[in-house]
Amino acid sequence: MTCKDEMLASYDAAWDREWESLQSVLKNLTEEEARYQHPSYSGEPHEPGLPPPGSIYWHLVHLPHCYRHYVNIIRSRPAEPAEVPPPASQSVEEAIANLLLDRADLRDAIAELSEEQLDEKLYYGGTVVDLVRGTVRHDAWHGGQIAVARRLYRTRDRSV
Repeated sequence: MTCKDEMLASYDAAWDREWESLQSVLKNLTEEEARYQHPSYSGEPHEPGLPPPGSIYWHLVHLPHCYRHYVNIIRSRPAEPAEVPPPASQSVEEAIANLLLDRADLRDAIAELSEEQLDEKLYYGGTVVDLVRGTVRHDAWHGGQIAVARRLYRTRDRSV
């Protein structure tokens, strides 16, 4: 198995493993649950173009936004890419559709690389392989945060 094959397998597993994956933490997600913001996040600054911080909906817009940025980094290397706006979505269903589309585009960008290109430098000094490995960690990080947000929603104080 090549380095690229192993990275693609890890990238895929971060999405679709039965447990500990983005797909598993998004299963049966409701609109209300996704838009819920726990009070501990109420003081966090709101970023333009993104839903309220700490909400699952925020993660569902943030991740495809990052995927788009990563694709641009890979395809414009070694030059710094232009900034991309977060994807617009009016519903959680649309946000998940964006996530799947942009995640597939990133996977395609990775799959198009040769083994030698994995060692190429990016505009900030890191390498392509570092960026790709980071995408897997990033998905795992947000998957864990989504799992916690779902617990916070299920145990919310409804008297407030």
